[in-house]
Amino acid sequence: MREGIAKNGRALFPMMPYEALRSLSDEDTKSVVVYLRSLPPIKNAIPDPVLDFPVSLFVRLSPKPVERSVPDVKKEDHLAFGKYLVTLSGCIECHTNQVKGQPVKGMEYAGGWLLKMPWGRIVTPNITPDPETGIGNMTREAFIGRVKSFETFGEQPAPKGRNTIMPWLELAKMPEDELGAIFDYLRTVPPVKNKIENVFPDAPI
Repeated sequence: MREGIAKNGRALFPMMPYEALRSLSDEDTKSVVVYLRSLPPIKNAIPDPVLDFPVSLFVRLSPKPVERSVPDVKKEDHLAFGKYLVTLSGCIECHTNQVKGQPVKGMEYAGGWLLKMPWGRIVTPNITPDPETGIGNMTREAFIGRVKSFETFGEQPAPKGRNTIMPWLELAKMPEDELGAIFDYLRTVPPVKNKIENVFPDAPI
């Protein structure tokens, strides 16, 4: 889970976010395993993936061992805990523009990555603390309220052209103090001026 190696020794495709999960503490990792083992077992044989070269080589070279114990991050260490949650949530991956599969340096969290999904296109927004193009003018309460508003959203479909891969329903289950820690950490990242004109370019006008 944290090193990118399946139980049969095969390298996992990096869509499994093991690079971020390397930051998962030892105790939290054990908790995930305990929870997964509490689920009803389902027999379902999954074939190994078939990858073309050179992708197959890149995937085989990606896994790395967790070489030392990963300690817990205490909630009392507010910003460190916020960084921990942001890292595990993979915020930087989606909210950083990419060119040829590589993140653009200096544009971390500034959005602008065009995602082509089966239902349409999405442009990820800027979540740096830039006051004009990011979340610099957003209050902590508004940020928390935005996420928590999905607690009662349910499984209803998004309006046409406005679907997103942002895991709102899952994040809405987080306690407010944890969402606040995420917001407070994001306010410490370097602000980047990057105006996103249209997050949902395929949405009807």
